[in-house]
Amino acid sequence: MNTQTLKNSWSELQTSLKQKYSKLKDEDLKYVAGKEEDLYTRIQSKLGMTREEVDKMLDEHHEQIEQKIKKAGAKH
Repeated sequence: MNTQTLKNSWSELQTSLKQKYSKLKDEDLKYVAGKEEDLYTRIQSKLGMTREEVDKMLDEHHEQIEQKIKKAGAKH
């Protein structure tokens, strides 16, 4: 996931991740611009995933969020 997408979608991603992965706490998901690698490292450590797995997971969650937004927009 690129940095700009991560930054723009972080609030929604954080909520989605906390719902799916109860091990992740607010301090694990704290986003600081320019410190994205620290965020990835914390998630990797908590969930026992590789960097690539975390990146894929974030992409999948982002796609799910985008789909929900599109569906909500289509209903209005």
